[in-house]
Amino acid sequence: MRKSGWYGESRRHSLASLGIETGKKIPVMIPAKPIKQLEGQAPFWDNLWKQNKGVFYRGTSGTGTGLGFGVLGDGLYVTWDRGIARAFGEISGKGRGFQVNRYRLPRDLKLMDYQGNECWEIRKNMGIQNRWDKIGDPMFSRIFTFEIKKRGYDGVISDNKADGIVVFDSTKVKRV
Repeated sequence: MRKSGWYGESRRHSLASLGIETGKKIPVMIPAKPIKQLEGQAPFWDNLWKQNKGVFYRGTSGTGTGLGFGVLGDGLYVTWDRGIARAFGEISGKGRGFQVNRYRLPRDLKLMDYQGNECWEIRKNMGIQNRWDKIGDPMFSRIFTFEIKKRGYDGVISDNKADGIVVFDSTKVKRV
């Protein structure tokens, strides 16, 4: 809808002075198939997956248990940094042995960006007052996971390699 009156005329003239024609229809390319992307999906996941060829690391105690912090939610935690995975394994093992396992993650995982606005809105609605606070409480983690799954995500990814990635359903990943 064209603006009328002083604003519309002055805006058209200012655009014209920049060499921009107004009133022309601009062709828009519409993809034949809509691309399904969730609002808060991490934009860097695809590149990270390519860099690591889909292989990520998980450090656990010798018996296979992790730390259990659950900062990003409940599920299987992995990182793209083998050294970080090793450190988590050593801490989990408490001096009694640890292991670092490799996991192949599917490329089409829908991962919520932990630093993104959609994730912040969920956390804020759960009572978090500072965007960068991290809560390692098991009950918080379960509710947080429920809220994210409800929105169609398979897990959460942080751009911090120590936080890493959590995949809620471990059957979606394969140990290699």
